[in-house]
Amino acid sequence: YNLQMVSLTIPNHIAIIPDGNRRWAKEHNLPTLAGHKKGFDVAVKIGRKIRAMGVYTLTMWAFSTENWNRSKEEVSYLMKMYEIFIEKNLKEALREKIRIIHIGRKDRLPKKLLEKIKESVGKTKGFTNYILNIALDYGGQDEVIRAIHRASEQIGNLNNLTIEQFNNFLD
Repeated sequence: YNLQMVSLTIPNHIAIIPDGNRRWAKEHNLPTLAGHKKGFDVAVKIGRKIRAMGVYTLTMWAFSTENWNRSKEEVSYLMKMYEIFIEKNLKEALREKIRIIHIGRKDRLPKKLLEKIKESVGKTKGFTNYILNIALDYGGQDEVIRAIHRASEQIGNLNNLTIEQFNNFLD
């Protein structure tokens, strides 16, 4: 079997759901904050590596709608970490022409974090080299319910709602 004959297909889109940051920290006798910090560092490395491989879109699921059930302290430092992460990596996104898209709720995020998200989305909205979807305060079921509410407000009767129309109401 000849390795030169093997052809690898690089996917167009990779979605990553980070899991185990707290477990990793516990196994290393570290606070959960250290586990999250490690997770952030790994996410940046993964993003760079898959871009170098030719992957066009990366979706990072940063914080689910269910993560609000964590301790107030953990949620607080995570929100601050997301804010710092966006600020720190915006320069790279601008340099590499990476379009940043936020998917998820905006009504529950801290004001400063939401401002950073809006800034990064605004500054990168015309870019087409790569796409980075940040799923922050995101849940699939939550998105569908919010889309139904938006569709109902704008269309009214949803009996004749098409898939194409519904897609316009999704994040």
